[in-house]
Amino acid sequence: MPAVAARKRKMIEFFLEIASEEIPPRMQKRSLHDLEEIFCKNLEKMNLSYERSKTYITSRRMALIISGLPLRQQDVVEEKRGPGVYADKKAITGFLKSNSISINQCIKKSVKGKEYYFVNKNQFTDLVSP
Repeated sequence: MPAVAARKRKMIEFFLEIASEEIPPRMQKRSLHDLEEIFCKNLEKMNLSYERSKTYITSRRMALIISGLPLRQQDVVEEKRGPGVYADKKAITGFLKSNSISINQCIKKSVKGKEYYFVNKNQFTDLVSP
């Protein structure tokens, strides 16, 4: 990515520090690795990209720095498939109710020769940090 484009995007840095009782030296390396791996995997699950992560440890503290986090997540459009058009009325009503929509907001699509109701749910995200 060109340097100019990188400067235009607003990015933040996240710092996490965990204080604890003394961490035995034999456990420090594994603890640090686990903290970074679990935290970064959860960022990916939440569709939050980042540029890099860095960890530090002392006998009583662990720290994790995540650099290059965006100010907000990308908006997501999720398409949910519902029951078939000729399905039981209870199934259709349940689908509508669970998605807080009316039948008019559904889209009919054919999948393998059978028609289904679909709904597009936009998930607009808030700022990651104020």
